[in-house]
Amino acid sequence: MVAQAGDGSATIGLTAKRVTLCPATSSSQKGLGLVVTRFCGLVTELEFTGLYRDLLSHEQFEPGIDEVSDLRDVSSFHVSTRAFSVVAAMNAARLRGANARSRILIVAPGTFPFGLSRMYQGISGAGPQEVHVFRQVEGAAKSLNLRANDLERVLATARQ
Repeated sequence: MVAQAGDGSATIGLTAKRVTLCPATSSSQKGLGLVVTRFCGLVTELEFTGLYRDLLSHEQFEPGIDEVSDLRDVSSFHVSTRAFSVVAAMNAARLRGANARSRILIVAPGTFPFGLSRMYQGISGAGPQEVHVFRQVEGAAKSLNLRANDLERVLATARQ
């Protein structure tokens, strides 16, 4: 059971925990050769798999482009290991079909999102997409040879 409140938060199930419900988003930052995905609030399995299904099948999706996934505003992740495996397989198939490789740099400072991101990293294995998980934006920025402030601006644009 989800009870929606007027302030954008909700009470989930029988608990009194309030979480923000907001859509997962993706945007292309062609000038930097990046796709930015953003998850926030309560992330559901349907939302997680749906975002990647739509992104990977989009006509403008370019295999081989790196992705930064911003999980800094995630409060709860209701995604199974099966869904992680499905998304990892979709990514691998799309990249192999184009004979491409890419990186996904996940920014997840929270303990639970960080742990789940590390699990996704393990499930992705040695496929054509390298998965790197960071607690802070600085680590992802360094991997992209960007200044943290520049990557922060890109992520802020994706939040709008």
